[in-house]
This record gives sequence, structure tokens and C-alpha cells, in this order.
Amino acid sequence: MEATEWPRLRNGARRVLLNNFSAAGGNTAMILEDAPVVPRKTHARDPRKHHIVAVSVKTPDSLAANLRNMICWLDGPDTLWDTNVLPKLSYTTTSRRAHHRHRVAIPAASLD
Repeated sequence: MEATEWPRLRNGARRVLLNNFSAAGGNTAMILEDAPVVPRKTHARDPRKHHIVAVSVKTPDSLAANLRNMICWLDGPDTLWDTNVLPKLSYTTTSRRAHHRHRVAIPAASLD
């Protein structure tokens, strides 16, 4: 079975009728529709020019692995459109955390 591309139209949600005829004689039908598109909340830009991003772990091997994972995540699609990803990442990696013996802290002004 292959996926079929089904682009979303500008003027409305996609709808599909899903129908099932069972061997026992049952007949069920459902109409499915796209969830409404909700615009993302825009947050005020953080006034600070630099942010500290920290990685803290218990072993040196874990430090290398976590740094690689963070780099992969930063290069991925989750961060593409989020203009506030650096302040959020800084807060997440530095606040309310127990910091361990092996750590790296990087000051950054952008993700570039």
C-alpha cells in the first residue's frame, strides 16, 4: 500500500468518507475532516542578545551523545520556523535543572 498525496486546499478543510462493510453484515460510515488551522501564538522577542545553552550529564560518553542529539534537533524541521527557539532552548537547558559533573555551556546570539 502506498501513501497518496492529498494537498490541503486554501478554501477549506479536507473531508473523506470512510466506509466499512463487515463480513458479518455490518455497515459503518464516518466522515473525517481536518482539524481547524489555529495560528501559532506570537511571543514577544527576547531583548537579550545572547543566551546560554547548557548540556550537563553524568558521563563523558553521554555528553558527546547529547551534544550530537542537540545538533541534530537544531538542524531538524522542529526549529525551522520558530524565531524564539534560542531563548526557549536556553531556558529549558539552564533553569530548574540538576547540573552534573560533565557539562558544556555555550553563549549564543543565534542558531547560525
